[in-house]
Amino acid sequence: MSRGQRIIAAAFCVLCLFGLSRAAASQQREELYFVAVETMVLPLSGDTMPFWDDGYLYISGDIFTGNVRDTTGISRAKIQNSMLIYRGDRCLLFQKDVPYAKDPEERTYSPGLICRGDNFFVPAYIVADYFDMLYSTTDVEHGKLVWLRSDSFVMTERAFAKAATFQLNTAYQEYVAALEAIPEPAPEEPPAPSVPDTPPDKPPPNTEKPVTPPDKPVTSSSPNTDKPVTPPDEPVTPEPPPEPEPPPEPKTVYLCLRGGDVTASLLDVLDRYGLFATVFCDEAFLSGNGDLLRRMAATGYRIGLYVPSGAPETVLERLEACNLLLLRTTMEKTRLAFVDGADEEVSRAVWNAGFLCPRPALGSADTPLRTSRQAAALLDAVSQQPEAFSLWLGGTVSRSGLNTFLSDALEIGHAFRPWTETTPY
Repeated sequence: MSRGQRIIAAAFCVLCLFGLSRAAASQQREELYFVAVETMVLPLSGDTMPFWDDGYLYISGDIFTGNVRDTTGISRAKIQNSMLIYRGDRCLLFQKDVPYAKDPEERTYSPGLICRGDNFFVPAYIVADYFDMLYSTTDVEHGKLVWLRSDSFVMTERAFAKAATFQLNTAYQEYVAALEAIPEPAPEEPPAPSVPDTPPDKPPPNTEKPVTPPDKPVTSSSPNTDKPVTPPDEPVTPEPPPEPEPPPEPKTVYLCLRGGDVTASLLDVLDRYGLFATVFCDEAFLSGNGDLLRRMAATGYRIGLYVPSGAPETVLERLEACNLLLLRTTMEKTRLAFVDGADEEVSRAVWNAGFLCPRPALGSADTPLRTSRQAAALLDAVSQQPEAFSLWLGGTVSRSGLNTFLSDALEIGHAFRPWTETTPY
């Protein structure tokens, strides 16, 4: 390959690479994720933009600056291959290539951080849950809005997105202007053709014979005298636009929770919407959570008993022991019970003893409700259920996931009730 050809090939590669980078930038614009903390919409940046991985939303740890106004006072410190996120005496340690975070008591929280170049990203739900915050994702004009705020914030996701329209548009315009400011490389001029040092003495002789035109034009022996036929214009009937999908029908949801997984923060989420649930409590929960039990009994919650299956006599003994614990704490007993894994014989014995057991139509102890994507999936499942049904949520529920699910469900018109003795489901 000559020197001129190498220069042309190099220039072509540069132009191709630049075209790919511009295409990637264009694609990135179509998948924008804005970030807001409390009332502040943060600047857009391709280096720190949130992304999804394995069902979890990741946010950049660099957004936590310690400012009370825009990060609720949460700070971060990067030390080589680790990132510490802290506020006061509470902190989470994330380490590169470690699939979990740790708190000062050595409790672990999965999954861990993801590194992209020099940027560290952490799961949004872990940070939100640990520091008593809420987070959600909402569709906005130019993409999606990831919103983190304290759990006492009273504005709904859609109301905040509407109120933050000016901030969102400003961030978007600055982001687009920064992308368009990328300079285009000047195309290199192709090299001049090489000139031989010594020109030839004489031009080569032209050996081709001149072409003599014919005396008369050649005509076809069978000329086509037919005129071209123009087909008539056919009217084009436009296809009717597709009919919009009907909105989901409101449902009545009888909400059941497992007591061993209920925390004060989950009750706070239900309280902020004025909702109540039936909480089925096992013996360990009844023994060590007197304050929560009294709080539930004094409001609109219903308390049930949760025991594992076994021989009918053993199940009834456990139910009676749990009822005595409940009586000592709240001065009340209950007829609501959930026997995990009960067969027909055990169910009949429990029924004959005067207990009522729900049959959840949707959900189980393993139903995930930690991220906004899982909340959306559960909401879709709710729309497939009959007009009224019971929903069971267990140990994989976080405060932020429950808040997002309830907020979106109530906006559709779904109603939530506790499961009681008179519920026919």
